[in-house]
Amino acid sequence: MSTLQKRLKDLRAAKGWTQEKLAKKVGIRQSFIGALESSGQKGSAYLPEIAHALGVDAYWLKTGIKTLVADDARINEVVSIMRGMSAEGKAITLYKAKEIAKDHQAPKERAA
Repeated sequence: MSTLQKRLKDLRAAKGWTQEKLAKKVGIRQSFIGALESSGQKGSAYLPEIAHALGVDAYWLKTGIKTLVADDARINEVVSIMRGMSAEGKAITLYKAKEIAKDHQAPKERAA
């Protein structure tokens, strides 16, 4: 079973960041990150900031439960793919998605 401590440590390590680097990005002390990674704490008031710095959803970081975007698995797949992209790749993807969306709008509901 994955824990907050494991998710935090794994994410930080995957980015190649030290505890100190993550702490600086969040604006807290390194010892706080160390305590989160080694204790049985279930959360922190800084979780949203930590999650943002790591590029993940705060609820997932805390609980390990993936949240649904618009309750649509296809949208979640796109979000998952885009999380791993560079800023330039995200911008290009968004631009292209807007172009494609113009040609594939859902039909408007008729007024009764």
